[in-house]
Amino acid sequence: MSLYLARLDEELAQQPEPWRRAELHTRRAAYAARIGRFDEARTIVSEVREAFGGGQSGRVAVRLMLAEGLIHAFERYAPEAGDRIMRAQALAIAMRQADLSALASAWRAHCQLERSEFAGMVRSLQTALGVADDDDHDAQTRIAMTLANAFAACGEATQAAAWYAASRHHALAAGDRATIEAMLYNKSSYAMAWFRAQACVQATDAALAGRIRREIASARNLHLLEGVEAGTPYMRLWEARALIATGAYAEAQPMLEEARRTGGFADYNVSEALLGLEIAYCMSRQGATEQAAARFADAAQADFSTLHDDDQLVAAWLLAELSLLHAAFGDPATRAAQLEVARTMFGHFVDELRMTLQPLRGIRVPGVPEAILKTFS
Repeated sequence: MSLYLARLDEELAQQPEPWRRAELHTRRAAYAARIGRFDEARTIVSEVREAFGGGQSGRVAVRLMLAEGLIHAFERYAPEAGDRIMRAQALAIAMRQADLSALASAWRAHCQLERSEFAGMVRSLQTALGVADDDDHDAQTRIAMTLANAFAACGEATQAAAWYAASRHHALAAGDRATIEAMLYNKSSYAMAWFRAQACVQATDAALAGRIRREIASARNLHLLEGVEAGTPYMRLWEARALIATGAYAEAQPMLEEARRTGGFADYNVSEALLGLEIAYCMSRQGATEQAAARFADAAQADFSTLHDDDQLVAAWLLAELSLLHAAFGDPATRAAQLEVARTMFGHFVDELRMTLQPLRGIRVPGVPEAILKTFS
């Protein structure tokens, strides 16, 4: 059992107030959702809602909506997650409950980043930072993680590293092992996403890809060791993509085949067609271009416009590369022109995200000793 859950149990054992006990139970439900124990999380939510579903406690209502939102977010990456968390944020702010406002705003920022709603993400983070105490470890952990991921998404490695360190600091203080494990995965997967996009624009360092691959594998192994189920499909997928970046196509292909077969991804950042192109690329690099074309010619006609900008760039690059090998993937000159458009669009995305993050640069990192942050200055 994690220290976080042990502390919740200790508080429950000493807490006589029913509504405060209900809050503690909903915190357990939220934690269970974050580590993939969705049945447990739903059971707790159902029991608390049965006792407090009549609006007896506004704080319990906020906690219930947060727990429900996290179940949606971590189990199915469903849009209902953002709606439930937005409602939790609105109620917490209306009630002037600073700790709940901070936590709900931080989680809303997380959802907004996932959906590339960057301006809204910054507003939510500013709200959270404005009301969170320095020792509010639950809120500060999520604030720092979201900021780290956002900076990592646009290649701001130094800023990202400082915020990852802040997230780890607050997670350790809270005994929140789930966040520490998630931080290790996020740090490596966002690094690989940036590397993967850069490889579509310029020459990259295969040694760096190898290091990131080892970090992803380590994070996945830690998740398996701790019995954490949430996020495992993504870890397997990113490990496969890291293998591609290092030229290990024969190793990557079965992992991509498994990912395509089992699914479990959000539709805004992984598509079956994109996975098909990645498999076709691996097959072609192993000399099986005809077989790749026979299996995945339909993927060449897919619409990738709903994916994140970096994935749209990767799709354009894969099609350009594959078109040089087989006519089924399109005319090479046309694909090359489409790749240039995708490169330009990705550049605009990076510029926009960096500009949107400008108000959050240089702010004091709450509650983290300067000695920890000096490493990243």
